[in-house]
Amino acid sequence: MRFDPARDNLFSMRDEAQHTELRLKMAHGYSGKENLCMEATIEKYVGKLVALIEAKYLSSETEFRPMDFALKTQFFTLDTIGDLAFGKPFGYLEKDADVFDYIKITTSLIPALTVLSNVPWLARILHSRVFRNALPKATDKLGFGALIGFVLFIYLFFPLVST
Repeated sequence: MRFDPARDNLFSMRDEAQHTELRLKMAHGYSGKENLCMEATIEKYVGKLVALIEAKYLSSETEFRPMDFALKTQFFTLDTIGDLAFGKPFGYLEKDADVFDYIKITTSLIPALTVLSNVPWLARILHSRVFRNALPKATDKLGFGALIGFVLFIYLFFPLVST
């Protein structure tokens, strides 16, 4: 699947030599060696997840407090990635909510992404000048665009923040 129909990514490359070259270039970014605080950051968000569960979702003999653990682990993952990548979490665990409706919109887009990944010419049409304005933008208030805007804000105003 290509996110941008005009460019291959690590998952869409068919040329083994190009794939190996790109994978080697990217490997350093995923090794964790450049981030000396990775384990501490992950532990911090495990603690925040546990604190959230203890504060809002522990049932008692008289009260049942259900929790969607899959959703909370998505909150944990996104906040951890936000902090590791940008020096600041997105705020999912703090708000105990789907910030920017990112998860809701991502989930609703899976059927369309499945079609686009299997019908590349349709993806090229979507990325054409005619439809380009319908794609997410950093100025959007919800969804991928809002997340892009948040990431750009963090990157522009806190480019060298470390945890």
